[in-house]
Amino acid sequence: MEKSVKKHKELTKEEMEEIRKKISEPLFVKIIKIAVILSGIVILTLLIYTNFFQTHNYQYFYDIGSEKDSYLSPNERISDKIADVDNNYRNLTSSLVYFNIPINPASDFSNITIRFKDNFPENGKLYIGPKDKKEWHYKQYLIYSKTIESLVKEYPYEYKDGLLLINMNDSNDYSIDQIMSNKKNIRLVTDQNISIGSFKIEDYQPDNLEIDTALREKTEFYVYVKGYLRVNVEKKDLNWYDNKDTGSDELKMILYDLNGNMIANTTVRDDGITDEEPDKNNKNENKGELLTGTLEEGVYRLVLSNNGDMLVTKINLNQNKVVVNKRIFLAQSNAYFNNFEKKTKVFFKAVNPSRLTINTYHNNGINQTITATDYFTSHKIEISNVTTDYFIDLKNSDNLYEIKPEKNDIIISGPVLFSFTEDSWFDPFSYGKFAYKNDINYIKNNADYVLVKYTPVVDEGEWKLVSLSMNLNETYATNEKLSMLITTDHLSLNKNETNKVYIPVDWINITVHRPGLIDKWRKNG
Repeated sequence: MEKSVKKHKELTKEEMEEIRKKISEPLFVKIIKIAVILSGIVILTLLIYTNFFQTHNYQYFYDIGSEKDSYLSPNERISDKIADVDNNYRNLTSSLVYFNIPINPASDFSNITIRFKDNFPENGKLYIGPKDKKEWHYKQYLIYSKTIESLVKEYPYEYKDGLLLINMNDSNDYSIDQIMSNKKNIRLVTDQNISIGSFKIEDYQPDNLEIDTALREKTEFYVYVKGYLRVNVEKKDLNWYDNKDTGSDELKMILYDLNGNMIANTTVRDDGITDEEPDKNNKNENKGELLTGTLEEGVYRLVLSNNGDMLVTKINLNQNKVVVNKRIFLAQSNAYFNNFEKKTKVFFKAVNPSRLTINTYHNNGINQTITATDYFTSHKIEISNVTTDYFIDLKNSDNLYEIKPEKNDIIISGPVLFSFTEDSWFDPFSYGKFAYKNDINYIKNNADYVLVKYTPVVDEGEWKLVSLSMNLNETYATNEKLSMLITTDHLSLNKNETNKVYIPVDWINITVHRPGLIDKWRKNG
């Protein structure tokens, strides 16, 4: 039997030489090659860690007024560089000034601090905000308010996580956490979208209420409603004016909730006389009704709106807690119709020290005494001239005041709520949530607490520091740059009395935070 022989391929000289070199390669060369490979792995690992796993805080300092300053734009809305002993700066001279922030796409929030001087007029404000849409649109965050700064100097406050709580009522001491968890029975003025206990009258039982005192011009009521609301009105047109000048003599009845949403509305028609034809013996009356379905129990705002060329002579409601807000025109007077005058009285409570202003348009309203009394005090004034303001200054009182004019045809206004009977008076604002307004008198009249997104300023002599933390997920950046807008209302061109009160800005310091994957994993648990 023949044996099979396996043939092997013979190596070429070049292949033999290559094998020889590998076998005889020095150890240090092998080490170097291994080190190079390991170094590459380390560098690649560091790059991956730095770019994906590590958290970064990018710092940008804009020295406004420095040699290389070109941060703010456009140039026509800022001043030339100004130098004083310690600082170079520029003035904001217009209400809209821009600057840019470099933004890494993975960044999630930014902190911005601005150093400026308080050169603001009364109620002045400073806003800053990012572009948040493709088209021209910017969010605006309030970062400085003279109103709020005045309050924090006067009242105790708490600051936490970008929220400022100002306690304006010494009778209790709630924290931000308690307020945010729906603490009831306080008056909260806020710019935050939070729930607060709404005003309720315990054991309220609706009943009919008739108001037979004639009223003129626009009147705003607050009505407490349980179940449904029915309002019946009667009106008489004066026809003192041509409809071409004042519009149709229509009475609009509109019901709103306290958030300004319209619930129901109706219109009581004109009497058909469109020319100027006053008739003091006019007996014609137009009637109308506003009727709702079942409403959530609580307070609603009822507006009777008209052009003033009519009197609302009677109002009937199926609810008996009804007050007039701040201004009432008592028109049960012979100035309007013959044999129309009769005695009238209204009630109000001075929750805070209050000033009432009283005036009249016509001679029928002069030469009368106005008396305002509670159980302990009495105030009287004589109305002797038309179109002249007369004042009654009142201390706060737990008792209802009764105000009695002799002849009517007067307008009474003040920071109070008026009712037509003692039993129908109530305070719809004894607690609840109210929208923040940059008005210190409004706040003091309506707030036990103020809760706003705001960081109190830090004083550095004449200069002030304000800060803002901003969520970048709600912004719109292009080419890794985020456009920011600084707004100062009083520098608008149409406000000539204040638009030269310029705002000095020294610098803007910016931190942009970009979280790494490790931080994201930790945050997500």
